[in-house]
Amino acid sequence: MALKLDHFSLLQDPSGENDPIKKEFARRVHSQFALQQLVGIESLRKECNVMKKLIRDPQNMRLDEDNFREYIPLTTLMKLLEEFQETGELRKLFTARCINNLVRISKSHTSIIVDYIESYLDSSIQTAKIHSQLLQLSPDCKHVLRNGLKSYIIDQLQRIFADINENQEYYSEYVVAVIFFLLEGRRKNKIPINELMASKLLIYFEEFVFVEIGLIKRQPIFEILSLNQYRQALNEFRILDRDNSGMLSYSKLCRFQNDTFNTFFLKRVPEISQSYISTFSQLELDFRGFVDFYTAVKFKHTRAGAKFHFELFDLNNDGIIDADEVKQFCSYVPNFFPPDEASPDFENLTTELLDMIKSDARSITLEEFLASPMRATFSGVISNYTDFRCYETREES
Repeated sequence: MALKLDHFSLLQDPSGENDPIKKEFARRVHSQFALQQLVGIESLRKECNVMKKLIRDPQNMRLDEDNFREYIPLTTLMKLLEEFQETGELRKLFTARCINNLVRISKSHTSIIVDYIESYLDSSIQTAKIHSQLLQLSPDCKHVLRNGLKSYIIDQLQRIFADINENQEYYSEYVVAVIFFLLEGRRKNKIPINELMASKLLIYFEEFVFVEIGLIKRQPIFEILSLNQYRQALNEFRILDRDNSGMLSYSKLCRFQNDTFNTFFLKRVPEISQSYISTFSQLELDFRGFVDFYTAVKFKHTRAGAKFHFELFDLNNDGIIDADEVKQFCSYVPNFFPPDEASPDFENLTTELLDMIKSDARSITLEEFLASPMRATFSGVISNYTDFRCYETREES
């Protein structure tokens, strides 16, 4: 009988289990499940290869002479699917919703572009492979630990780093930190595998690996996980880390992006991050903490970025941003303006920012902040000169 994921809810993390019998049982169950996963992937791969040949058969497809794309009629596709076992892996991929989406992006009511079906089959195999690898690293077949994900990332990097002089430890730490941050797990040691797979972040990461080793020519869809983006983040870190201590204090952070950030805003970053106390009793960030901040700035429009900024603005840690808290941040806004440029009145700016999220508001809850389409603008205006100028000149552009 095939094992179900639910069976693993009764198992504890083997690394934290003292009973040797339970540890051995958990290990065997994990091994059996991993083997079943590999068998399923191989079966899917074989079925997908057969399907690719069938949809490329000239008898099954037609050429659109207007756009020179090859299409397969829906009726033909449905007949081809009937040739595969109803309980097989491939039949499960082509749900009604999936077929409707393929038809929609093909911009046809009765046919699907053959290239799209091939891409879908390839990505399905890739997804199944990644999922299987994560399950093998998981303590409970539901979550992946931070160290487990890092191990997975390093394994992938072995394929490209043989010819690249780069610090794998730093780069893998960067990728893991970005992923955990975007999945709202920056303070956690594990994240749900299902959420990780649904985010497609590892698909995007593998796409970058394929680009680097020359398997695909296009640029990665999600640049933040690429080697270039990592190098940018590391360069920012090293510019700030003038004494090469590997740690960033508040005084170092104040130079972030050429002194264009609100210094009171930057003071709060170590206070809400995983930080360390220096010999001078100062809070300091390591590279991982800096990556959280760096990602929050780049992705302030995301839910994870918005939650980071809200926590930073919530000085009283009561789940509410009130007018007095906003005013404190706004009072520092003139400091990041060039000396020859007029700065805004921070009292008026406070009112304007609160109105952005909720009209006539004296306070804002986390739920209201997350629900607002203006949350990224709010965070940008209050935190840095570049975003403030973009907001002020929005009607001119």
